[in-house]
Amino acid sequence: MLFKYIQAISWLSVTCTANSAPHPTSAPKYSSLGYIKYSTVPGFFLQDDNATVPGTFDYTATNFGLINRTYPTDNGCSDSFTQWQKFKHYVTALNIRSGKDVDYKVVFLGRHGEGYHNVAESYYGTPAWNCYWSIRDGNGTSTANITFSQLPLSLHPFVPTVKELFREGISGHTCDRRGNKTYIHNAFPRYTIEAGFSEEDLLFKPLESEVPTDQDIRSKTVLDDVFGSDGHTWLSVTSHSGEIASILRVLGHRTFSLNTGAVIPVLVKAETVSGTPVSTATVPYTSISTCSTQPPLPSATL
Repeated sequence: MLFKYIQAISWLSVTCTANSAPHPTSAPKYSSLGYIKYSTVPGFFLQDDNATVPGTFDYTATNFGLINRTYPTDNGCSDSFTQWQKFKHYVTALNIRSGKDVDYKVVFLGRHGEGYHNVAESYYGTPAWNCYWSIRDGNGTSTANITFSQLPLSLHPFVPTVKELFREGISGHTCDRRGNKTYIHNAFPRYTIEAGFSEEDLLFKPLESEVPTDQDIRSKTVLDDVFGSDGHTWLSVTSHSGEIASILRVLGHRTFSLNTGAVIPVLVKAETVSGTPVSTATVPYTSISTCSTQPPLPSATL
């Protein structure tokens, strides 16, 4: 089963408050005396290879990047197995043979489809978008149903879980502000909203921006939550480019930028390590630069 998660859905038309961050759900599987160490297992996807160029790579033409190779477990596979079926068999064997403190999961990280904020930045230009238009209210959209509705999931219906900390890097841009819990529930009544999800957005701060270090801390926190409470081996996370970049950093994967609508699969090794991790302190949000007057509009072209 491919278990699905989606970031806390952002909407441009909701006014929210700024306050202290909500407490995420704990990860009960792991001991408080240890911590989870993540690493990417290379050699299975083209995206792991430094020779693969992110800007020109087409995952749709390369079987999601799965490398056509043999596995030590192929003797237990039917000759009719596809490359993905052989890979699934291998990952299953990894988990059977690993110790109780090691868990392997295949995580599909998908960037949302083209949004108004993407088109607006291209239209107005990045400087004008960052300093003026990004802090104005606009419209929002969701493409999750388009992505999953046609998949053969009759035994496991498409019911993603909305998780606060999978959201985009938080800036003063209104596209980084999420709707309140009631609005999200009414818009997506079939979706599961995680326990402890606050009614209002407690993380967005107008005209202030989260720093990458803090984003990586919350990405690690939500990954610990998922890996510690979800026994599924195959997971899907739908989020934004900045958050996916943060997740890849936490997983020890090389930098790999995604176009809108693109997907990257990662074989992840999660190991429970005794002791305490190196402490990383959070830092305050920083102010963003804005301009008080509207920049000139782009010239019309035919």
